[in-house]
Amino acid sequence: MQPDGKILVGGYFTTIAGGTRTRMARLNANGTLDSSFGDPLINSTVYNMVLQPDGKILVAGQFNTIAGVTRNYLARLNADGSLDTTFVPAPNNSVYSILLQANGKMLVGGYFNSIGGGSRTGIARLNADGTLDTTFTANTNGNAVLAMAQQADGNFLLAGNFSSINGTVRNNIARIAATGVL
Repeated sequence: MQPDGKILVGGYFTTIAGGTRTRMARLNANGTLDSSFGDPLINSTVYNMVLQPDGKILVAGQFNTIAGVTRNYLARLNADGSLDTTFVPAPNNSVYSILLQANGKMLVGGYFNSIGGGSRTGIARLNADGTLDTTFTANTNGNAVLAMAQQADGNFLLAGNFSSINGTVRNNIARIAATGVL
């Protein structure tokens, strides 16, 4: 839910609340379609969305185009639903989870092994512009991080179908430090 009470929804739909919207929409607080938010025309499933403090929206999923522009698996929309063309992290496979940090950086989890111009498997931290934060060193054994949470102490909880993080056995759940080490 947005601060103004409006609700962002994503999935694999093409109509919602009596209107046409492709995989993502914004609803007014009463459940009606918000016509001021355009149809982003996402070509496949949206798994996760995160609202940034500036009103922009991070979108993760199985898609590879938004509004006819190539955007593989992770994109950022402007507050009106249009594509933010400055954000191009380009993961090479699905992104399932996004966790926005207070400093503007974001953790992303999914089935990728390259993202933001670098090599990371299953989990990565990106800078606000979508480039890889090389100070974060976590990698899975090739399987996905599907959900994440940040603890009060700054560490992260990860859940997914992985069996190791940074080569250490961790079956489906792990706790890592803010730098990505166990």
